[in-house]
Amino acid sequence: SAPERLARMLVHLCNDYGVDSAEGIHLSINLTQGELARWTQMSRESLNKTLNRWADEGLLAQSRGKITVKDRDRLEDIAEFGEEE
Repeated sequence: SAPERLARMLVHLCNDYGVDSAEGIHLSINLTQGELARWTQMSRESLNKTLNRWADEGLLAQSRGKITVKDRDRLEDIAEFGEEE
């Protein structure tokens, strides 16, 4: 599913560009929503809704094109098993 692809991408970005911080794992790469959408084969609208939902659920935080992953374990679960409805 699209959320699984996005979760997998964010986990990979944590591995390649993640910097541990007090807030979580800060991705030290600037990404546009358009780039993330293309890489995960999602529409920008769907990507934005998913990122905002995950931010509301405490999985990540977004600020000026930067993403901080706050709950990597949960993202890994989504990447492997999908989201619970």
